[in-house]
Amino acid sequence: MKIQPAYSAAAGGIFTVIELVGQMIFNEYVHVNDTTFLLSSPMAFFLRKTMPGDYFRALYLLEAVGTLAGGVAHDFNNLLQAILGYTQILAMGREENDPDLARLRQIENSAMRASELTQQLLAFSRKVESKLRPVDLNLEVKQVQKLLKRTIPKMISMVEDEKPKQQDEPEKEAQIKGGEETILLVDDEELLRDIGKETLEEFGYRVITAPDGESCLQLYAERKQEISLIILDLMMPGMGGKQCLEHLLTMAPDAKVVIASGYSVNGPTKAALEAGAKSFIKKPFELKQMLKVIREILYKGKE
Repeated sequence: MKIQPAYSAAAGGIFTVIELVGQMIFNEYVHVNDTTFLLSSPMAFFLRKTMPGDYFRALYLLEAVGTLAGGVAHDFNNLLQAILGYTQILAMGREENDPDLARLRQIENSAMRASELTQQLLAFSRKVESKLRPVDLNLEVKQVQKLLKRTIPKMISMVEDEKPKQQDEPEKEAQIKGGEETILLVDDEELLRDIGKETLEEFGYRVITAPDGESCLQLYAERKQEISLIILDLMMPGMGGKQCLEHLLTMAPDAKVVIASGYSVNGPTKAALEAGAKSFIKKPFELKQMLKVIREILYKGKE
């Protein structure tokens, strides 16, 4: 029967873990790796296994790599958000037959696929949970086909199954609605503040920006009456988004705060939602997604 799962000691300058199980020993000495230990309390111990210091060095290295991966994923998500944001701004108002529109949509798709890599990095760093999800194989094959057409030698041709083609009715995209409210946009990345401000103003909103949590609180204290909603980046230097959120809700318990984060809905994001944030948009997000969330919160129960 196992009494105690592990016993640790510094032996000869190398950290050693000893897993001990077994029989009762009273005030007896135990010798492990040329080191003597006194078991001074009634315990049941029998030496089972030792783990060398290299094992722990490997664990520390793995933890360091995971931390690095999480940081890289955070910065990469911000870069992808900038690429996606400006691409969608350029695509606004273009006709369907505009040759540049197809190219811009390819950039959008590439950015969204790249965001899946950041999720894998975050899963490796254990900042998000790795989850199985259904995959549309037809869509995946079509994406690979587009890539192959550009990369395989021209002497190789791609043959499609010559079945009668069924013309799909093009889906009408829902019209994106804006508003006239004032929004406080908080992000430590200047590029993302500029994209967000330009987009929101394009749809009629008035926008105030802040580079960090401290500036956000100061601006909100001064202009609370005119600010209808706050978009708050979760991961910022100095006062983080979670702490800033708590201060905002202390100042105004009914404040409408939307969290923006590269992390999934679990972990830090879940804690922010439980603390009182109204919603969450996951970086990198499409601009229409941000506008949709804003509209839902500002006009909840009114439309």
